[in-house]
Amino acid sequence: MNDKSTIFAGQDPLIFGTNATIKTNTNENDEGNGEDDSYEPNVSFKPIVQLFAVEVKTGEEDENVLFCELAKLYPFDVESNQIQRT
Repeated sequence: MNDKSTIFAGQDPLIFGTNATIKTNTNENDEGNGEDDSYEPNVSFKPIVQLFAVEVKTGEEDENVLFCELAKLYPFDVESNQIQRT
């Protein structure tokens, strides 16, 4: 605690009225520290407000299709006066 290199300027050893302990990581290699990489926390979220399903209308529900055609667009090369097909 008396080492000034581990305490920043303006920071006292007493933080919030208790003794602060500075923990340094002496283990350079983090592998093999016993932690499981596949740990998934079991967290459950409960809704605060009850929401109901809303039917969305886009205006296309009652639409009658009069013409439907598929086409490809090709660029036209002015210098060679030809259509470029890729």
